[in-house]
Amino acid sequence: MTASSSLRHSKTVSAPVEPTPLFVSFLEQAEVCREQARDAARLKRYRAALGLFSTAAALCKHARSMDSCDECTRELARERLEQIDMEAATYVELARAMERPVSSIKVA
Repeated sequence: MTASSSLRHSKTVSAPVEPTPLFVSFLEQAEVCREQARDAARLKRYRAALGLFSTAAALCKHARSMDSCDECTRELARERLEQIDMEAATYVELARAMERPVSSIKVA
């Protein structure tokens, strides 16, 4: 048996992987939405950006309201909601300044 054939037949043993808690997945998805919202705003697609900020806020609120969510994560979700609110307000003002008004959203 050669070294390469023995490698093909060896079994890899790995530690069991803990599933990601659902509230963590929600916060990760919220961050993806925020990044996409920023990209949309850079392209001057303010309505799309606000929709994505709104989705990010909803995900943060949902994560924060889950019973399995610890206090540290609740605080993180609250901080992200405040950040989303500030970013969304900034883009609403930018859209108005560019004479492309959009409805504002309040997320926090």
